[in-house]
Amino acid sequence: MDKYAEPKMQAASENQASDTTNTPEPLLNTIMVAISNLKQTLEPKLGTVTRDVSLLRADLQKMTDKVNKARN
Repeated sequence: MDKYAEPKMQAASENQASDTTNTPEPLLNTIMVAISNLKQTLEPKLGTVTRDVSLLRADLQKMTDKVNKARN
């Protein structure tokens, strides 16, 4: 996460130094950018994990069916 947030965090701290009202907007923007980058990184991996889990469930069901058939 730091790898994506560092440039924005530096810009946010520079903005805070020049901003006399001390509004949290630069920090909020930094957090939003970090969340967006994290989401872009994780969403494709979530799809892969979901697919892998589905395949594992199908394999488990096949094995369960074979065991039940062997018992009968």
